[in-house]
Amino acid sequence: MTAFRSHGFCFRCDAIEYLADLTDMEEIFLEETTLKTIPEPFTNLPRLSRIYIANSVPSPAHVVHSFQNVCLPESLGRLTSLTELIITNAQLHGRLLTCIGFLSNLKILNLSKNKLYGRIPKSVGSLKNLIHLNLERNELSGAIPRSITSLSNLQILNLGHNKLSGAIPSSIGNLEHLEKL
Repeated sequence: MTAFRSHGFCFRCDAIEYLADLTDMEEIFLEETTLKTIPEPFTNLPRLSRIYIANSVPSPAHVVHSFQNVCLPESLGRLTSLTELIITNAQLHGRLLTCIGFLSNLKILNLSKNKLYGRIPKSVGSLKNLIHLNLERNELSGAIPRSITSLSNLQILNLGHNKLSGAIPSSIGNLEHLEKL
């Protein structure tokens, strides 16, 4: 199996472990599930190129698993084949980790409509293949890192509805492919 798609699935730990054993897995699409983040076992899937988690729903009271209400795992940086990381409206919380910069093949990073807080890490500037960066509707704070201006392929940048402060780096105007800010 190279792709797993689910709509309205209530995850248990044994299901997560089963999927994590499928080393040929390339795509995971989860919508309206109880899963709110990338479980640690998924970061051992060497061919994983697309992750889509959206519209997480509360778990029923009788379902308890250790993946609920956690932030992105530090081991996320091991997913070097990842080209799309989309976790939107999933109640994801915590800081955006520096390890995000290790995802060198990433083209789309969309972590919108979550509960991420803290600063945008400078390591985001290492994502040279990135064309779409959407971190809107979180609780991110601090200044926009200048490293974002080194994303020469960036076409879409959405940082709206956060608690960002300071001026927008003027060199963002030098991003020749930027279509939407």
